[in-house]
Amino acid sequence: MSTPAQASVPSSVHEDAPRASAVVTGIAAAASVLLVVIGVIWLVVPRLNAFSPEFATSNTSLISGLIGPYATAILATMLGVCGLGLVVALRLAPSRPPGWLVSGWAALVACGTALAFGSLGLIAITGYLFGMAMVVAAVFVAALMVRRSSRAGLVLIAVIVVVVGACVLFGVQWTDVATLLWGIGSALWARIGEIGADVVAVAAIAGFAAIAMGAFRSGATGRRFEAWLVRHRRLLTILAAAGPLPYAIVRATWLTPWPLFGPSGAEMAELPEIRVTGLMLGSGAVAASILTLGLILPWGTVFPKWMPGVGGRRVPPAVAIAPGLVAALILCVSAVPMLLTGAPAEGHDLATTLLVALVLPLWFWGPALALAVWAYAAWRRAEPGYGEGPGDFSRGTPSYGSTRVLLESPLPASRRTGSADPGETSGRTPRSSRRNLRDR
Repeated sequence: MSTPAQASVPSSVHEDAPRASAVVTGIAAAASVLLVVIGVIWLVVPRLNAFSPEFATSNTSLISGLIGPYATAILATMLGVCGLGLVVALRLAPSRPPGWLVSGWAALVACGTALAFGSLGLIAITGYLFGMAMVVAAVFVAALMVRRSSRAGLVLIAVIVVVVGACVLFGVQWTDVATLLWGIGSALWARIGEIGADVVAVAAIAGFAAIAMGAFRSGATGRRFEAWLVRHRRLLTILAAAGPLPYAIVRATWLTPWPLFGPSGAEMAELPEIRVTGLMLGSGAVAASILTLGLILPWGTVFPKWMPGVGGRRVPPAVAIAPGLVAALILCVSAVPMLLTGAPAEGHDLATTLLVALVLPLWFWGPALALAVWAYAAWRRAEPGYGEGPGDFSRGTPSYGSTRVLLESPLPASRRTGSADPGETSGRTPRSSRRNLRDR
């Protein structure tokens, strides 16, 4: 028999939460199992260890550089076991574990996995894949926008024409581009084992980070922190969007005879296809900045009309939150290895260290993007489409393993029970609702 409070909760909220919880804990459990498998394989066949000197494209994470590849394999196995232990505790325990225990346990697994697997290889592979995807996407988006008579499509086509024209002017030929793409594809295929391990690691980090965030915001401190994020979401998003711009600006100089942060103009004259690599990565940085701004722009909540099939419809929060969270985690994981590449300990001077930190500010970009995505998630949770009006950020206790930690929130007590809100009895909008409306 349901209580009045339960009966008044919309069925979509009441039914989606368990399913979402199963998705997140399922991802965390699967990633944990795969971590154990990877660790065991690396122990049994050391030459397959991505951090082993015998591996064809070996690189170094912070942990593997300190304790070696063999100990890193043991650590990966232990992290998988710890992750499985948490998932079992969440799904099978007769009573809900304390929030601080869940948050700390999940954060330990996520951080341990990040330190064990985070390397320059992760951000490099992600950058190349994302850059190539954005170049292809730009062509299709421009065509769709022009077809739907969007002026922005003409601007995008003009930018593409300018870039292609500059490449032709510098002597880049289509055969050079084809050779370059083939080389990139071959290099990525040679690192398929490392890419697989990175995918598993990112899945584990994302799953347990979501669990940790959910447990954290179930407490009063977490709810206050989330309310602060919503109040400052525009500033946080602008800061996050500025993260990739230094890299994009530097790569834009490759369209000139005076390229920065790369080979000299003479070297590029001999190998003009190098410019294509830089421009491809730079276009990925520009796209990342534009997509980040979608967290505060109208098309971040409603699909643009030029998009076939979905134009004019509400954007499901997960469409922005899931990739944004994964991108933020990859940036955060890669921040320390990136800083170490320009550190004085590697033979570089202080100026080089600062240059690397400014041109590739992963140390700033990653955390800023994580906060911006979290703020967007909390803001979307308060929109009228998810309840009877703007929600109250200071209430509600989500399920620890639920993606609805980032997408959904229980309605305020007064709306769940149908009782009058104190502000409604006086004919005024409640203070919390006025604040939330202002933040939107």
